[in-house]
Amino acid sequence: MEKIKQESLEMFMLKRKILKELEEMDENEDFIMQIGLAGKEKNE
Repeated sequence: MEKIKQESLEMFMLKRKILKELEEMDENEDFIMQIGLAGKEKNE
């Protein structure tokens, strides 16, 4: 039971971290463009 609590807490923290990073990205669209370009380069 304790392990499940620990895992869900980690997931919660991870989701919060991702959401915070996404909010920061929304404020900086150049950063989104850089990620998109980097993704295209990896795919080629």
